[in-house]
Amino acid sequence: MFSAVYSNNHLSYEYGQNGGSHYYVSGLVNNYNYPALSTSEDDAVVVKLYSYQEETAALPALGHDLVHHDAQAATCTAVGWDAYDTCSRCDSTTYVELPATGHTVVVDAAVAPTCTDTGLTEGSHCSVCNEVLVEQTVVPALGHSWNTPTYTWSADNSKVTATRTCAHNASHTWRPRRLTRPTQ
Repeated sequence: MFSAVYSNNHLSYEYGQNGGSHYYVSGLVNNYNYPALSTSEDDAVVVKLYSYQEETAALPALGHDLVHHDAQAATCTAVGWDAYDTCSRCDSTTYVELPATGHTVVVDAAVAPTCTDTGLTEGSHCSVCNEVLVEQTVVPALGHSWNTPTYTWSADNSKVTATRTCAHNASHTWRPRRLTRPTQ
C-alpha cells in the first residue's frame, strides 16, 4: 500500500516501484496544488489530497502478477526446485528448493595383477550420474619370478628336461629346449 499524508502544513509522500512502473502522489497544501511527483511524462497521478487536515489516502493493493517457473529435478551435486510462481511486482514467491541428492556410491573392486597382466586399485563411482569418485589406478604386472630349475631325465638317461616354476603362479612353467647328454 502506498500513501500520502498532509501534516503540519507539509505534504509527505511515499512511493514505490512495481514491475518497473512508479506510483506517485500529488497534493494540495495551503491552496497550492503540488504536481504529481514523476520521472516520466506518461505517469498518472495516483492520489490527490484536498484537505488541510491530517489525512491519509491509501492506494488499493494491485494483487500479484504471477510468473510461472517449471520444476527442475535435483541431481547428485545440484539443487533442484518444485514448479513455482513469482510476482513481477513484489518479492512474493512459492519457490521451494530441493536439496542435491548426493552420489550413490558403487565400489569398483580391485583387480590383482598377474605375471603378465596389469591390475587395478579399488575405486568407486556414482551409479546415478556415473561420475568417478575414486579413480582406479593401474598396478603394473608382476612379471615372472622363476625358481631354481628342476631336472627330469628320460628313462634311458639320454635326455634331460629343465623346468622352472614361477613363484607367483605355479601353473606358469618354463622349459628350455631339451638337452641331450654328450656321446663319447
